[in-house]
Amino acid sequence: MPIALPESVKKVLEDKAYGHVVTLNPNGRPQVTMVWMDVEGNEALFNTAEGRKKPQNLRRDPRSSFLFRIVPNRSPISSSAAPRR
Repeated sequence: MPIALPESVKKVLEDKAYGHVVTLNPNGRPQVTMVWMDVEGNEALFNTAEGRKKPQNLRRDPRSSFLFRIVPNRSPISSSAAPRR
């Protein structure tokens, strides 16, 4: 079930955020990919390309999670994590 993104998370994703998306391989092992993150409305977005493991895994099993980080003006790193079912 999707979760509503807090405004503080949306603000971070609207900036220059990158993160890691974790999907599950067919054998159940995690597959981690570094991605650029963004937000549209109340949805977190990340880049992907056809033929890669990430979209194949998500089509087969939509369970995933992501962790994003941003370094605004070289200040300490902010981070947040959100699971997805």
